[in-house]
Amino acid sequence: MAVYHYTNICAMRSSISGSLQSFKDNHTATTAQTPELEKLGRSINLNVFQELLDLDTPCEAFSKDIVSEFLVMGPELLSSMSESLLRVNLSQLNTSTQSLRCASLVLGLTRIEKACARIETILALGIDLHYTGVGLGQICEILSHAVRDAHSHFELARVAFSSYYDLPLSWSSEDVSDISDASIEA
Repeated sequence: MAVYHYTNICAMRSSISGSLQSFKDNHTATTAQTPELEKLGRSINLNVFQELLDLDTPCEAFSKDIVSEFLVMGPELLSSMSESLLRVNLSQLNTSTQSLRCASLVLGLTRIEKACARIETILALGIDLHYTGVGLGQICEILSHAVRDAHSHFELARVAFSSYYDLPLSWSSEDVSDISDASIEA
């Protein structure tokens, strides 16, 4: 068993602190306070996103990888949400909504997260609403507004993140019209 004396521990701590300080001096901190992200305004919690940026290193842009994955996954989830709503598959709508909500929380995208939370709340109250005389068609109409809201806030985030990280704009908001054009019979 190794025994460390207090002086040895202090010496190790100071050598580690010196190494960390030189890393901090050479590492240019990336900040979330940029014009691209400020366009999102209250749609993003910059403190949460800054925590993600703090994980970046000079060799690896961890935050860019996470955002890129979100920009690929987001349209798939939003499309699944729209399709689930059109087919009145509320279980699948709930699953896709929860996935998008969790991903949005990681990035600090508060408006998308709130739209997803509304969908989850409506789904949770749906059975109670149905028993109070609110029809399934009305419930689906309410849900469609929240899904469109999530779509529009995703589009804003997609444009801002694409500009921030210089990523190609690969997804269009055409899918949003699919929800509003659909008529749900119940």
